Amino acid sequence: MQHNKGLVRRFYEEMWNHWDFQLTNELLNDEFILHGSTGLYKTGRQGFIDYADTVHRVFPDFHSAIDDLIAEENKVVARLSFSGTQQKELFGKAANGRRVYYDGLAIFTFEKEKISELWLISDLYNLMMQVKSKYG
Repeated sequence: MQHNKGLVRRFYEEMWNHWDFQLTNELLNDEFILHGSTGLYKTGRQGFIDYADTVHRVFPDFHSAIDDLIAEENKVVARLSFSGTQQKELFGKAANGRRVYYDGLAIFTFEKEKISELWLISDLYNLMMQVKSKYG
């Protein structure tokens, strides 16, 4: 379980926060599946990279902070805090240059000592309200 928690830390701290997607080969298995809060469904390493590129275009400084990690058998649950400055359109609203903050959960499943599946559950309502608000 500690190994899996270490992979989740690397996923966020080394790969996601530093946009080092060469690490997908080390961290994600060949059959990787991503499920997102908006009904997003991506498969494979390239599917994940395409998703991350979309996030990066909207929030070039996007950051994920791990608040808690809980491991059980072949699963790890991460409670997360996200932040970023909106630089492109999101939810039909033009870029506003404001920094947003919201929370989420991620459920990781592991097979063959790599991440095989990821469910992202984010507080999209809070994010949407910040993006659509005329007050920063």
